Amino acid sequence: MNRTHHKLRPSRSRRPVILVAAALFAVVVTGALGHVTIRLGVIRLGYAISEGSHERRELEEQNRRLRVELSLLRSPQRIEHLAADKLGMTRPEASQVRVLRTVGSVGPKLAEATRRNGLAAQ
Repeated sequence: MNRTHHKLRPSRSRRPVILVAAALFAVVVTGALGHVTIRLGVIRLGYAISEGSHERRELEEQNRRLRVELSLLRSPQRIEHLAADKLGMTRPEASQVRVLRTVGSVGPKLAEATRRNGLAAQ
């Protein structure tokens, strides 16, 4: 019975080999798990980058459409059409148009001319 029991237990000379093997196995498993974790992180980042690129393309397209719409809304022909149809405005006669020409600083000169001509706001 002593001999059977003795065979089941590793000898004292084999214990360091088993401990080194177990430690080496633990290091390999930890390294493999670390590698898998890093690879999953890379894959997640790849998906996030792809999603961000897709969103960027959509926003650029929306920006382009909005710029086209803005240029159409600012169109002088459109504004003239709206002024005539919606507001009942018409083009002024040549005699109704006054052209003002200014030279240099207009602030004090314009105020003086306005006072002289009796056009000052009351």
